[in-house]
Amino acid sequence: TKSNTWCFTTADYPPLPTIEITNPKEGFFYFQDEPLFSLGNNTIVYGPTTLKIKILKTSIAQVDRVEIIINDKLEKTFETKDYNYDYEWSPTLCGQYKIKATVYDNMGQNFSDSIVLFKWRFHPIFILGTFLILIGIVSQL
Repeated sequence: TKSNTWCFTTADYPPLPTIEITNPKEGFFYFQDEPLFSLGNNTIVYGPTTLKIKILKTSIAQVDRVEIIINDKLEKTFETKDYNYDYEWSPTLCGQYKIKATVYDNMGQNFSDSIVLFKWRFHPIFILGTFLILIGIVSQL
């Protein structure tokens, strides 16, 4: 559009690609990659976990890559042009983790989804056994 004093051009950008972390889902306790029961707003994972990421819709542009970032560190990059991505994840430390998945298209657009979860590594029997051993040692002192 233009006149004698101004001129401007608009561009119709395609919609952003969208992505979703489908496993683990927020609000569940997972044991060996299976959801056992609901935890409300908390997510706890015990054992190895398969992070599953799904691209729900893309723009008219092609998918360039998908990145998995865990606690602000790049963990994995997928450069295949797929709509479903799986990543076997088994950290060695217990603790809270923020997992973020981002899809990028070849026009420079991106969209992310994230989940915060607590990774439980030790079996409860191991912790109970250690606790009982410590109690026995302390009682002998």
